[in-house]
Amino acid sequence: MAVLTDLIFFSIFIFVLSKSSVYVVRSITNISSFLKLTEFTSGFIILALATALPELFVGINSAINHTPTIGLGNVIGSNIADISLVLGIVILVGHGIKIKSKAIGKDSIYMLIIAFLPILLMSDGLLSRTDGAILILIFIFYIYKILKEKRRFGKKLNKVTGYEVFNNIVLFITSIIILLVASNFIVKFAVNIANDLNVSSMLIALLLVAVGTSIPELTLGIRSVLSGHRGLSIGNLIGAVATNSTLVLGITALIMPIVTEPKLFFVSSFFVLAACILFVAFIYTNNKLTIKEGLLLLLFYGIFIFTVLALRFT
Repeated sequence: MAVLTDLIFFSIFIFVLSKSSVYVVRSITNISSFLKLTEFTSGFIILALATALPELFVGINSAINHTPTIGLGNVIGSNIADISLVLGIVILVGHGIKIKSKAIGKDSIYMLIIAFLPILLMSDGLLSRTDGAILILIFIFYIYKILKEKRRFGKKLNKVTGYEVFNNIVLFITSIIILLVASNFIVKFAVNIANDLNVSSMLIALLLVAVGTSIPELTLGIRSVLSGHRGLSIGNLIGAVATNSTLVLGITALIMPIVTEPKLFFVSSFFVLAACILFVAFIYTNNKLTIKEGLLLLLFYGIFIFTVLALRFT
């Protein structure tokens, strides 16, 4: 009975986390318009926020609550979910996705390399504060490189009045506070569920927390393909994996170094790399993500779930 109650409250706060992140993004959009940022610069900042906020706040609160493995499991699980579960669903909804931009292929290679970096840094079983600082520096370099390549996009956003920007600043602050509170409760209920089921908190983060914090990527991906902006859904997922693997893990480790569970970490890390390699291979085969490939990605996520659960009972 206790586990059911914990699951209900966990689900409620996952919903609150997802909704509040939407309002943060909305307020940032209007504030960016008032500051007269270019469309691409603003869009990139918004996209980075949209993909990072749930994982970032869960990571911060997990470190503050001395359970940083929840932040680690959430990042690894979210990366796997984004590249297999979310992308698979988006491909099926869009009846396949044609890759029109060559830049996506190059960005997917960057994503693969970036996803491998934290795994390499944790090969000794620890993600130290120094490692965290390195990941944050890599994220800054990644942002700089992309913005430098896209400076030619100079279209301005729509005008926003001073009164509207004041309202959006209030909305932004309020939403951030709600994010902090919701993510704190998510971490606490994740620990409770792990204790109820007598499993590790990292396992709960890999399976439950990760899917919950991937909801914004799924929502944006489905909206993108249905509105005809199919490339945006792919770019969003690439940005999500890159941001999770650098900024989110880096900040979490700076607050509290992460000591991993060796078996669970290396098995899940294998699935991260395998998912990224599959993604890159699919993009480079025929410049299109087919329905068959979408089904394969969903099957891949099913195999990941089965393997991790089987690992729990060995």
